[in-house]
Amino acid sequence: MHTKNLFPSCILLLLLSSLLSSNVVVAKDGDKSGNPFTPKGYLIRYWNKHVSNDLPKPWFLLNKASPLSAAQYAAYTKLVADQNALTTHLQSFCSSANLMCAPDLSPSLEKHKGDVHFVSYGDKNFTNYGTKEFGLGFNSFKNYTEDENFPVNSFRRYGRDSPHDNQFDNYGPGGNTPVQSFNSYSTNTPGGSGQFTNYAPGANVPDLHFTSYSDHGTGGEQQFKSYGNDGNAGQQTFKSYGKDGNGADSQFTTYGNNTNVDGSAFTNYGQTANGENQNFTSYGFNGNNPASNFNNYGVGGNGPSETFTSYRDQSNVGDDTFTTYVKDANGGEANFTNYGQSFNEGTDVFTTYGKGGNGPTY
Repeated sequence: MHTKNLFPSCILLLLLSSLLSSNVVVAKDGDKSGNPFTPKGYLIRYWNKHVSNDLPKPWFLLNKASPLSAAQYAAYTKLVADQNALTTHLQSFCSSANLMCAPDLSPSLEKHKGDVHFVSYGDKNFTNYGTKEFGLGFNSFKNYTEDENFPVNSFRRYGRDSPHDNQFDNYGPGGNTPVQSFNSYSTNTPGGSGQFTNYAPGANVPDLHFTSYSDHGTGGEQQFKSYGNDGNAGQQTFKSYGKDGNGADSQFTTYGNNTNVDGSAFTNYGQTANGENQNFTSYGFNGNNPASNFNNYGVGGNGPSETFTSYRDQSNVGDDTFTTYVKDANGGEANFTNYGQSFNEGTDVFTTYGKGGNGPTY
């Protein structure tokens, strides 16, 4: 934890400590709990001693006093002298004191090997999870940074160069103004399946970035079930899914569905893949005034089976572009079922479908 993140908290505790140490007289007044040794209790005693009138105590001043209980105050005051000790209790301190503390943005150097199963993790950049694990196995990550206010998170590498089966359940659900990025998931995997269930659902004003999912994989089945659904405003990008895959079937279920005034961009899905079955079920369904941009689906594939079921269906106005679908494909099948069938149409642009293909069936 950086020292600059602790400085305001330490100053607050030191000020309270100096105030309490300067006056040990027990007064009848206290906080709502009746305890005169809380920071608010001291403030009331100080006011009674130095302000000689019968006017009500100003509520705005009382509200500025720390909400810590006497026991909490005593415990955290002891931790101030040891920076490392306070660091390990910083989240509980911030929660108890109603403070918004910046997360630790330094990268974690932890490397988790073997069959790893995380239940909950957050407020730290994550560098390596299940990288270069050999042999059969299973890794699961259930919850990463749930329901946080102003979360800033980065997850760099998950399951790279490993044949393990990987599962990631929830990344950043319910965040308020989150800034979150996921760099790579199951990249260059020799076999092994992958499932990513939820990425930042229900976020308010999100700024989301996912760089690479199951690129350069061989065999195995990959599923991404939900990305940025039910979000309010904000923007989200997904740069690459299943690039250069070899026989690795993939399915992307929902991306940016039920969003309000959302800007989204998806760059490459299944680019130059070899002999894969690829299915994208729903993109931008039931959005309100979305701005969606999809560039390159199944470009340069060799014998793939491509299916895109629904793009921007039942959305309300907005601006959408789809640039290239199954360009320069060699053999295989391609099927695009539904594009922009809205009840209140916006601006839709579809540029290229099946251009330069060598015998794909549409």
